[in-house]
This record gives sequence, structure tokens and C-alpha cells, in this order.
Amino acid sequence: MKSPAVMSSLLIGVGMSASAAAPPEDHGLPREREIEADLLIVGATESGWAAAIQAARMGVQSIVIVHDGEWFGGQFTEQALACVDENKGVGKVGWGVDWHPMKRSFHRSGLFKELMDRIEAQNTENYGSPMPGLPWHGPSTFRPAEAEKVFREMIQPYLDLGQVEVIWNRAPVSARVSRGDKRHPRLLSLAFAPVDLQTGKVGVIDLRVKARLTIDASDWGEAIQISGAAYECGPDLRSRYGEPSAPEDSSGFPANEMNPITWAMIVEETDQEDPVPEPPNYDRRNYPRATRTGMAAFGKELHWDRPVRRYGGILHWPPKGAEARRQLSIYSVRRIVEGETSADGRTSILLNYMNGQDYPLERLPKRVVEALEATEKGAAEKNLVEMTRAQRQIVFDDAKSHSLGVLHHLQTWVHEQVDDRANSFRSFRLSREFGTADHLPPKPYIREGLRLKAMYMMREQDGRNRDGKEKNAAKERFAQVLYPDGLFAWQFHYDFHRTGRTYLDGDPHREGPWIDYEKPGRHTRFLSDRCVFPLRSLIPESMDGLLGAQGNVGFSSIVSAAIRLHDQRIHIGQAAGATAAVSLREEVDPREIVFDPELVEAVRDGLCSEEGEGVPLLLWPFRDLDPGDSSFVAANRLAARGLLPISSREIDLRPGEDVSLPGEREWVDSLTEPVFREMEKGRALVGGFSIGKRGELLEAVWSHWRKLPPEKPDRISEEDADGDGIPDREDALLFTPNDPITWEITREPVTPETDGLVNDSVPATARRFDFAGKAADPGEGFEFASTGEYEEETGFGWSRSLAGNHRARGVFSEGYRDRFLFTREQDQWECRVTEGRYRVTVCVGDAGHEQANQNVTVEGVPIIVDRFTEAGRFLEKSAVVEVTDGRLTVVIGRRQGGANTCLNWLVFSRATE
Repeated sequence: MKSPAVMSSLLIGVGMSASAAAPPEDHGLPREREIEADLLIVGATESGWAAAIQAARMGVQSIVIVHDGEWFGGQFTEQALACVDENKGVGKVGWGVDWHPMKRSFHRSGLFKELMDRIEAQNTENYGSPMPGLPWHGPSTFRPAEAEKVFREMIQPYLDLGQVEVIWNRAPVSARVSRGDKRHPRLLSLAFAPVDLQTGKVGVIDLRVKARLTIDASDWGEAIQISGAAYECGPDLRSRYGEPSAPEDSSGFPANEMNPITWAMIVEETDQEDPVPEPPNYDRRNYPRATRTGMAAFGKELHWDRPVRRYGGILHWPPKGAEARRQLSIYSVRRIVEGETSADGRTSILLNYMNGQDYPLERLPKRVVEALEATEKGAAEKNLVEMTRAQRQIVFDDAKSHSLGVLHHLQTWVHEQVDDRANSFRSFRLSREFGTADHLPPKPYIREGLRLKAMYMMREQDGRNRDGKEKNAAKERFAQVLYPDGLFAWQFHYDFHRTGRTYLDGDPHREGPWIDYEKPGRHTRFLSDRCVFPLRSLIPESMDGLLGAQGNVGFSSIVSAAIRLHDQRIHIGQAAGATAAVSLREEVDPREIVFDPELVEAVRDGLCSEEGEGVPLLLWPFRDLDPGDSSFVAANRLAARGLLPISSREIDLRPGEDVSLPGEREWVDSLTEPVFREMEKGRALVGGFSIGKRGELLEAVWSHWRKLPPEKPDRISEEDADGDGIPDREDALLFTPNDPITWEITREPVTPETDGLVNDSVPATARRFDFAGKAADPGEGFEFASTGEYEEETGFGWSRSLAGNHRARGVFSEGYRDRFLFTREQDQWECRVTEGRYRVTVCVGDAGHEQANQNVTVEGVPIIVDRFTEAGRFLEKSAVVEVTDGRLTVVIGRRQGGANTCLNWLVFSRATE
């Protein structure tokens, strides 16, 4: 395979001119080349690439991409994030391979599916499997240079046609803006200069692109910055967007605090030991959390100047003979190719490991501060977004050294500490596929950058799960806010890696070792529900002629932590490309599209239609819709247009379900009744319900609605479309009068299964046990189940004493539901009974606090498995079990620990059925 650099030179005769690759000289100075285009895309990132293909497919004839490197694909390729991370939700049901611990929220769709299908076909050809890495995190992996080849192959037809032109190694440095309209200035053109990614040096302007519309899909939003469009970076305080997990004040949250960067590394197996040299500033005390070995040897002896909540640390590499297992080790968590099972025969690994490799961007080391301050007073306090390229390079160089230190640490100190070295990193070398002098990827992995100040800024409270405070409480549901201008579906947790940096006590000048640490609200424990992404978040609040893409879109810092995955960035690019195509075709500014439902539908039609080129994109966050379903387009378009009966918990559309089944008539009527109002012979549409399946009915209904333009709502004022007193820039529901969106836990209605009370139908002969200490009398008819070990005298008890494991909350008057016994491990209770069949009912929960991952097994029968209860809500479950040994056996908790199981009471009686 040719390297990307070689392939880029081949594109001179295809998609770029010779003058772009090597500007002609005139008296020693480069001549400025001028280009006119319909659409300029800054950045050949995965988002910029997707925008170009989408716009070309929708008929835009003149598209220019200008990129500051030589690789298509952004985080897939030049950032080396070679283990795909996709939309994920909760539960065990959903798209994804069986072994993965967290299921994908949606089926793959759109350009992302097209790309991954090709990458996995290439993997099969090269390695004998579409998913050759067997990673813990996975499932899909790839070699970055091989993925880049696929990106090029997919865009090549549009280069060949002349629709798309690509110009490499250029960065935007200045802009021309028309300010005739004071409310909405217009970006007219951008000037570019050569740039060297290895040094950060920028040359003299040699290119100017004048475009009707520009999409900023760059890493740092440089087009947005130089245009003068409003943007944000760094932390958002709660006062800005009212987000529940945002900090209330700036104390501890400086302007340069953001999700850390990581300089990822690709390492490949060799036949000899080949450790990397010790990098500058290496100190093994930087890496106590990198491995369990480091933690055991010296980690707990180190004391830091900031509180370290959790250390982490996982296995370094698998033991001999266990290479091909999926397991949580540095070696296998993001393994790209597993050599034992691959046709390639050699293991390749992505090292992108948060416990030791991440590089926080606040409290920079003294050496970095001094180098930055030498360039500009105050530079060390600037957000990375707002630094010059030369200043960023100072930070980047230190991040590179820190990352190389992880590999050196594994290859030397860890190697020497352990006995089993069969899979040691000492026999791995840095991959040569990037063509760089240091064998590292051209760019770091960027989790957070510039945030466009858009027509609407997505907020945490719009989409955060409302079943409980943290994601372990979450159940499947649609988001509280489903934006009326939604263009694609997304879901993930609000994923902050540790943003803080802490130094050893006694090092006030920050000269020595450091580790990262978790700051309040910056973690991975909050989850979004099933959300959509609004068109408004692509469009600047004021600037015309410009759209955001990649990470340069309208969301808060907190939401940006949830919308940064591989598929999401491609979806953003597709949405931007479709918006640009409609804007150019209809000769309207993108902001006008928002207020015209017919134009919004035109954008959606470009993304998801029967006639569109490529795989249609999932617009609505259904779990069970596959792009291969014949009703995929109909279901998505009807849902996005608000024409489907949808409840918050019905995340599956069930297109194959028979519409004649009991309970379906209400759904059918609510779907078809509006059609009947519109059609003179409406009932002929469903032929007396002769259509058998939901999907078939959806297709028939859509065949009607697609012919009719959506109703255009009255716009009450220029600043408040729906007249609800919330300005449009703050209004999540643009055309629906509503109160401001706030976040609160939605408490489910109390039912007999969740009230914690013993049912009146329990036989009088049943035995009832109250699991608590003897702090009060048991309820009527209850026995106290001792917290001590089993006693022959009483005939019941635990396998060990749990005397300290009981609580009383003082919330309820009924003691048996106010009190409970708990374990964070796994414990067994037994009661002497005669042999036979018994109906057993157990109740778990906590009157005062939410509890997650509770488990109860009776006689080997799992009754409660990893279940969550809200504070003051309970879970009562029954089962009929067979006792054959004279003891009823109850096991509570889970073997791996890490969660409380709170047992309130247990009732059992002879089974009569």
C-alpha cells in the first residue's frame, strides 16, 4: 500500500492543481492562488470528508477542501484512534456483538456504516476477520493508514468528476467578511498559508478561497476564530446554561480546563526487543496508575497536592497462553490486530489509555509554562483553542514525551518487575505507517475544542437521563427534549476524562512528577437518553456564510463530552453537508432553513430518503431500526416530522409486528387517523387493515405524507417564534410554547411492586422475615432475620456475621420497609424448611437512597439481576423454587462487589400451583 503522503502527490492531477501542491515562485515570493467555489470545507477530518461527500451527492458542483495535513479521516487516521467508539446506551439489548459490556444504542447508518463496511471488508482480506483485534473496548478496529485508504477510495469518485478539489498542508490565517448587515455579517473568503504539523510553523499566504458557503470541520475551529464568529471554549459555569453538573463558580475551573488530549500510539509486534529511548522528563512516578504493578510497588507511597478520588490501574499484558482472550489489560483493551488468530500473525495495539497517558490542559508543568510565557505574556493561561499554532506545539511536544513515557515505562520498569514476560511490550515498536520522524501520529487525539456560538446551544438538561442521578439508574427512554429540527440520532454518557493535574506534595513550582485526577462533575457517570441533534447547532448565532462541523458546533462543554465519537462526528459532517447543499440550491442562508419546515424536510431528504445515494441516516433514535429494513426511511421521516405515535419508553418500532395483534389498534388508529382527515378515500390506504406488518403500514402512510409539504407554523416574532417568552436562542422547542427546560429525576408512579409493602394476598401461613438489626420490634407477623451466622436453635442465619450491615432510615412508619440489611459483596442466608416447592417473595431497596446493581438468587434461581431502585422505591419479585436439602437458600449481592444489595424482607409459603 502506498503511504498517504505518496497518494496525496498522486492527487495533483485529479483533485488538486500543481500550483496548490507547490506554489510557483515570483521574485522569491509565492504567488497567491485564488479559487472560487460553491462550498469551502476547512478540514479533511472525518466530519469534513463526510460533508464533502454528502454535498457532492446532493448536487453541489464546486467543493474545495483545505486541510492542514495530508490525511483524510481525523480521529480515525491522523489522530490514530483506531478502536472505534460508537453511540452507546444502557442494558443488554441492542445492536452489537454479544461479548461487548455496553451495547450500541443504534444500528450503524449513513456514511459511517458505508465506511465501516468497507473497513471491515478490508480487515477480512488482510487479517481473515472483519474485527481482528479482539479488544475489550471494541469491537471494530483498524490500522490507521489502511483506514485512510478507505476514506480516499470513497471520496475519489467526486475528485475524478471534479466536484471536489483537495489542497493539503494549508491552514487558514485571515478572512474577508462583509459587514453590510450589522446583525449578520457574512464570511466571503479565507486566506491560507503552508503549515508544518511537526513544528507548528506557518508560512506566507499562498491561497485564497472565495466561497458562497464555508464549513469549519477543522480541529480547533480556526475558520470560525478568524472570521470573527462568536465561539466558546473552556468550562461553562452553571450560570451560563443552567446545567445541573456544571460548576457554580470558576474556583478550580480555570479558562484552560477542558477534556484532556492524548497522544495515541500504534505499536506493532517485532521479532526482537526494541524499547523506545527514555523520553525527556521521564519519571516513573508519573505512571503509578498505569498498571496494577505500579500501584502495588510505589503508587500508594506518593502523596499529591490535590485529592485523588480513584487511582485505577489494570493488568499490563495477558499471561502466556491467554493472548487471544478479550480482557481488560493495557495490551488488549484497544488491541487492533490479535496476532495469534490473525492471518497477519502479528499483534498491533492502540495505546490510548486514560490511566497514565492522558494529558490535562490546566496547571501545566513549569517547563511548559516558561516556554509558553516566552512567546507571549499570559500564554500559559490561555485555552488551547486560542493559542497560536506555535504555542500549541509547545504543549504538544510535552504531551508526546508524556505518552512515550508510558511505553518506555512498560518496556523497562514494568518488564523488569514481572515474571511472565511472554507478551511484554519490550518486543513492540512504534508503527512506521505514519511517515513521521518520531513514528507518532501527526496529531493528538482531541476530545474537546472550540464550541461554535450557535443559534441553539445544546444543554445537559435537554438530554440527560432522568431515571436517577447516575447512569446505573438509567432505563431505556427517549430524551426529555427531542428537537423539532433534529437531523440524526445520538446517545452516550457525558464522558470527561480526568481534567485535573496534581503534583507531588512539596513541589509548589510544578517541576516534578504529576498525575491526572477527577474534578467535581468531570467523570463518566452521567448518561444521556436517546437524543437527536438539531440543525440550529450547526448555524452561527450571527455570522452568515458559515456552518460548524467536527467538534465546532453549538453545544456546551458538558454536552461536547457526549458528542465526540467516531460515528457522531461523521453524522455531524453529513448533516452540515446536507444543510449546505439545500442552502446553496435554494439560495437561502442556513438560518432561514430553520424556520421553514419544507426546507428542513429537504435537508432530511438528503440524509434519509429512498432515492438518495448511499445508506440512509438514522434521524430518530429508535433502537431496532436497521437501514436494511424496507420501512427504515418511512419510520424515520414520519417520526422526525412528528407524525408517529411515540411514548418516551417505546424505543423499539417493531416494524415486523402484526398490526392485527391485540393492543395494536390504538397505535394504528393514531397513525392513520390524520391521513384519513387529509384523504378523501383514506381508508383505502390500509385496505381494512389488510396490511399485515407495522413496517408495511408505515410505508403506506409515508407514501401519502411525503407528497404533502409540512405545515408552516406562524412565527409570532423575530426573536421568539412561539411567543412563550423564551428567546429563540434559548428555546429548545422552537415552535412549542414551553417552560425553560430544567433537569430533575422523574419518579416512576408507585405500584404494588415498588411500594415495599407486603401484599394482602400473602397466605396467613407464610413466614415473614424482617432483615435488620433488633433496634425495634418487627412488624406484625414478622420475624427478625438475625444478622448473625446460621444457628440450629433458630433454624436460620447467614454464612458469616453481618452484624454491622443494617440500616434504618426513619422515612417510613412500617419498619420492615424502612430497615434493611445490605452487602457490598455476596452473602448467603438459609432457613430450615421441609423439602418441597415454595413461593418466595423478596423485597430490595433503600428508603433513603438510590441503589444500583442489586442481585438476589433463591435456590439458584436469579430473581433480581443488576436492578436499580430509587430512594424510597423498592423492587418486589417472586419465584417458585424447589428445596431438596432441607434449607431454603438465598444469596444476595454480586461476586465482583462494587454495589450494595439492600434486602428489606422476605416472605415464603408452600406453593399451591
